[in-house]
Amino acid sequence: MIEKPHEPVPVVKTISSTTNMPGDEVNYTVTYGNETTELSKFHFSDSMTDVVIPQGQVQVNYNGQTTQIDFSNQSKDPYYSKGTTTLFDYTFPEGTPGYGPVTVTYSVKLIDAETAKNSGIYDSTEVINTAREHKYNTTDTKKTTVKYEKEPHYKVTKTESSIKTKDGKWAPGTEIHYTLTIGDAETEMSGIHIRDVMTDLQTLQGDVMIKVGNGQQMRLTDYVAGAVKWNDDGNYSTNDTVLLDFIMPVNAGKGPVVITYTTKVIDSDAASAAQIYGDKEIRNTGYANNEHDGTTGHSVFDSYPMNKTVTQENTDVNGQDVEMGSTVHYTLTFGKAGMDMKGTVIEDYMTDLQKLVGDITIRKADGTSFTMPVGTGQYSQDGNNWNFWDDGKYSDSMICLFKYRLPDDI
Repeated sequence: MIEKPHEPVPVVKTISSTTNMPGDEVNYTVTYGNETTELSKFHFSDSMTDVVIPQGQVQVNYNGQTTQIDFSNQSKDPYYSKGTTTLFDYTFPEGTPGYGPVTVTYSVKLIDAETAKNSGIYDSTEVINTAREHKYNTTDTKKTTVKYEKEPHYKVTKTESSIKTKDGKWAPGTEIHYTLTIGDAETEMSGIHIRDVMTDLQTLQGDVMIKVGNGQQMRLTDYVAGAVKWNDDGNYSTNDTVLLDFIMPVNAGKGPVVITYTTKVIDSDAASAAQIYGDKEIRNTGYANNEHDGTTGHSVFDSYPMNKTVTQENTDVNGQDVEMGSTVHYTLTFGKAGMDMKGTVIEDYMTDLQKLVGDITIRKADGTSFTMPVGTGQYSQDGNNWNFWDDGKYSDSMICLFKYRLPDDI
């Protein structure tokens, strides 16, 4: 059955002004539908850029009647952005008699400059307002522009000085001296949000110092109480941790702000205790509001504890010649006593001139053993991949014999 074409339900919106200042009140009128629009279950809504404060209630006029509906809770919360919020969404009850049009009037106030600044809203902002009827999704959109404070930009520079190894890396235990510089002599520092984060493979040595403009250098904690957030909990990782986080006082004056401090890369014993091995990136980034700069480097900790032996009739044959067709036995040891191995992914590669004989056996910490399950391919982490490669074709290339995530009860 072919549906007959329908006439769209008209939606017409008017706005009191298309250019406004922060804090101005803006009035809207929307006409939904016409004389043929049935009111029963008629559904309409309105959405808007989330930089407004609803005023009073929404007035709905239809069939010579007037009713008031509330703005949505979402539109009335004190959180603002350049995203969209629903102002109201209303459906006439089923059985409502009569026809349209429905005329809706309401007012909103644009947030003031200070509220916009505190919400991270800057510069010329387009405020978009869209009315919609939901039977055929007819819409009408009106826009106004409001000019908020120009977004400030602060020059942020982060530098480090340290002694590196010949290959340009930090040895475990190396001290790194950092300098974070924000702004210049013309920069008003009041209210600037300053943060500094670093890879949690460093420990803070001594105090964090700050110098503002031509003032004297002093401890940051004396300048802003609680500004230093870092504490040495001993739980090191490759994630970032917050070193300092504070807002410059209102009487800060002009810059630049220079923050200095020293960290030490954790030693190999601390890294091994945290199961951190091998080459790891050391990051350090300073922020001033939305601007940032940082440094990166690498530190090489002890290698992952792992050992592999190859024997033939209980004799070590590593690096020796063995006869074609003979059988050799491989033993791999991952980790060491006391290490938490659950979830660790282990893998092994071999030249494709060998065939797996029997199963791959894993011995657990409690002395019991189990057979590694059959995997689904060389890129999986689900077990023994020999069935993937066992095609009777051989070469001197390397193949992945297994790739397996150790179970939680290992």
